[in-house]
Amino acid sequence: MMTTDAAEGGRYFAADAEADDELARLKLLEALCDPWTFRCLDGIAVRQGWRCLEVGAGAGSVVRWLSERVGSAGRVVAVDLDPRFLGDLRAPNVEVRRCDITQDDIEPAAYDLVHCRALLMHMNDPADVLRRMAAALRPGGWLVAEDADFGIVESLDPAHPLAEALLLPRKNRVSLGDERHGSLLWQGAAGSHGIAPAHRLGERGRYPGGPRR
Repeated sequence: MMTTDAAEGGRYFAADAEADDELARLKLLEALCDPWTFRCLDGIAVRQGWRCLEVGAGAGSVVRWLSERVGSAGRVVAVDLDPRFLGDLRAPNVEVRRCDITQDDIEPAAYDLVHCRALLMHMNDPADVLRRMAAALRPGGWLVAEDADFGIVESLDPAHPLAEALLLPRKNRVSLGDERHGSLLWQGAAGSHGIAPAHRLGERGRYPGGPRR
């Protein structure tokens, strides 16, 4: 997960964390989210030969999955503001880059899939980050952004010292179109760098192709 502290010029928010602690946090995120993420990516039929961009690659579990899925004919570019936990990625179809998605250049119209997870909630301007990722899509490509919608959370006690902090995601949120948490998918409009909403994956198990039981 690549997250930034806007007040510190794009500094990784956990840069001062002990490596073991930060890796443990990322592994917990993978254990919690990977099953849903892989189901989501499977639903859009990621396949051999695709070029994929993983933004905020964290500890690399999604990169490994994508690497196996796209095969030797495909390519996975893993970018993170803090790539220290990606050093063990040795597959020949994987490239690791240090990248600040809020300002560093990404190849335009180059990828069949751009994916991020637990990223937008930390961005000072999430809509701009979405636009930057969308510009990296080939016509007809997929942008998959997975984020919890913490805008629906509030404190039961407004006087609690942390009550104000719970309001921050609501102030900075990207509108999800409804009040559930889950994933957003867009598919690139053919012949342009724009994107059009394709599917919203929510807690009830909607995914491209219909509900799965």
